[in-house]
Amino acid sequence: PDTEIKKLGPKPFFVVNDKKATTAMIKDLPSDSVTVVTLLYDTAATNRYGDAAKDGLVMIETRTYAKSKFISNFKKVSPEFDQLYTSQKNDQNFVYILNDKIQKGNYEGNLSTIGDKEFIKLEIISAEQLKTNYNIEDKQYGIVVQAIKPEEKKEKP
Repeated sequence: PDTEIKKLGPKPFFVVNDKKATTAMIKDLPSDSVTVVTLLYDTAATNRYGDAAKDGLVMIETRTYAKSKFISNFKKVSPEFDQLYTSQKNDQNFVYILNDKIQKGNYEGNLSTIGDKEFIKLEIISAEQLKTNYNIEDKQYGIVVQAIKPEEKKEKP
């Protein structure tokens, strides 16, 4: 991260949850609310925000924003997920499993970065399958997501 930050110019452009932000706003963000930080430079930055991002672009997603983003994406790609989430009214009884890894702690960023190009499939499994396959006993549903990993994405055209 230190090497990447040094690539930024003296006045990078800040965006929090897809909205322009000031350095004061960034300083006020609780660190435990941040789940994704993306740094862009040169044309990658200016292509998004024009000349304002000539010193680089710092894009931040909070956990709440990232969660709403991945929930929306999952609803879009899976009618079954949409129906289950709507009937449950939230995901408190869900455990997310990404590429066979159980998501714990600050996982929202892992799931929010899965776009159409990265998404492979989503499967909903029962509590019984969760217990048998993952030794999880405190959730009713497993949301098993397969996606292209970042290193695999770079290799694919």
